[in-house]
Amino acid sequence: MGYPRKKKPTQKELIALAEKHYGNMSSIADEIGYSRSQVCRFYKHPKLEEAIKEAKENIKSIAKKKLHEKILDGNLTAIIFYLKTKCGFSEKNKLEVETKPQVEGWDINILPFEKSKET
Repeated sequence: MGYPRKKKPTQKELIALAEKHYGNMSSIADEIGYSRSQVCRFYKHPKLEEAIKEAKENIKSIAKKKLHEKILDGNLTAIIFYLKTKCGFSEKNKLEVETKPQVEGWDINILPFEKSKET
């Protein structure tokens, strides 16, 4: 005897699962007891693909809102993350030398190995 077959979820159930799990196929698979690859095959229908797309957009909107809240609260990590990802900010260390080196008896502004006439 084989194992009893699982009931395949209806389109309505799949749409509800997509909304509940924000389009995360692994979470959906865990809940209904199918493999992730099988769940992906369930969602090949255009209407269901649209439900997954909308669910993923919803989670993006929530994440953006939470990030903005953290920025407004003064969370430095959130501020730096936003600057790096949206404003091109980077933390590169640059060393700039603004003074000319001084060598006693030599004029650095003339060609190399030429002794200054002042000495």
